[in-house]
Amino acid sequence: MADALVLIRLAAFLCGAVLFGAPLLARIGGVNPPGLRQLLRLTAFGAALAALATLPVQTGQMAGDPVAGLNPAILTKVVLGTLFGASVAVRLAATLGALGLAVWRPDPASASTSLMFLGATNLASLAFAGHGAANPGVLGALHTLADMVHLLAAGAWIGGLALLLLLLFGARATPEAETARQGLVRFAGIGSAAVAALIASGVVNLVFLAGISNLGRLGDGDWGRLLLTKLALFALMLMLAASNRLVLTPRLTSRLNRGLAEAPPLTALRWSVAVESLLGLGVLAIVASLGLHPPPAAGP
Repeated sequence: MADALVLIRLAAFLCGAVLFGAPLLARIGGVNPPGLRQLLRLTAFGAALAALATLPVQTGQMAGDPVAGLNPAILTKVVLGTLFGASVAVRLAATLGALGLAVWRPDPASASTSLMFLGATNLASLAFAGHGAANPGVLGALHTLADMVHLLAAGAWIGGLALLLLLLFGARATPEAETARQGLVRFAGIGSAAVAALIASGVVNLVFLAGISNLGRLGDGDWGRLLLTKLALFALMLMLAASNRLVLTPRLTSRLNRGLAEAPPLTALRWSVAVESLLGLGVLAIVASLGLHPPPAAGP
């Protein structure tokens, strides 16, 4: 059951990130590449399925009996009587609303604001299934807020990368390459804000989950080793993002100014963003697993 829950959580994080980050970049960057509507349909459907699957699987795990997750009476009590159950209901409503927009609106870019709001609602609701929501009072609320900020920042980055992949791999002529370049420039601003929010909220979460006194012993347990691996992948993503912003995008701009669309910088950017996206997927997989491992038993 634990493996199934990790896969469900990974699907929820990945689909939630794209469902928020892609419309965000489409809105801010003014881009609408071919395939965006199909991408949003797929991720909204996946996010809805993940919300549906989370309820019985996690209920069964909390009860210590997989069969309990299939009991309608128990599921009703969870939905109506727990914060976790209410958050699943909110996620399902948000993702079904996003799926409806992606299916029935012919131009997803025209609905980007609504899709962005629904995606943010779905993604932020995932915080109520994390460690922070288990803490009572003001400290619990602060921890949950930090989780929400962390999720939204990660979604802005990873979801934006998904849209950049559509732009870069769809660029075959100078106008398309110029649109991709504009998307890269706009994404740089989003990425900078996302990184700042990730670091700030990550520090808050680390203090809550590990405690300052345990920071030097993070490698002693499974939770700490997973966290250190996540930080290493995050550092690699930062290096690629810096290279894209400071080296490859200026080179592409220079080539486009000379009328050269299919240029080495464009190819390099395609594969750099693809690798960055794979690293982001690795980060999400670790986050999906981290929630099932007990953090160091220490307070802030």
